[in-house]
Amino acid sequence: MQTDATSTPATGDDCWAAADGVSYRFPFADGELGDAEALIQEFQQPTRVALFTWDDGAYLDVGESHRVSRFRYDAAGVVGDQETVPAT
Repeated sequence: MQTDATSTPATGDDCWAAADGVSYRFPFADGELGDAEALIQEFQQPTRVALFTWDDGAYLDVGESHRVSRFRYDAAGVVGDQETVPAT
């Protein structure tokens, strides 16, 4: 898979990538990186994918050329509704 954006996981974490307008998760378990799972679709030119935690949970950010979209995330790879992150 040729990717447009990737995340660099810490040891033992899942990995994320974006290509062709889709954000993918590669689950990591038992020392093995699993097959790509499509999480979110319909992005335009994704430039980065990042996972971070905040007081109220984990979030997946996908950067595009014109916006950053944020989704609530959990370990099963389920994402919540899209939220546009305001520019500062």
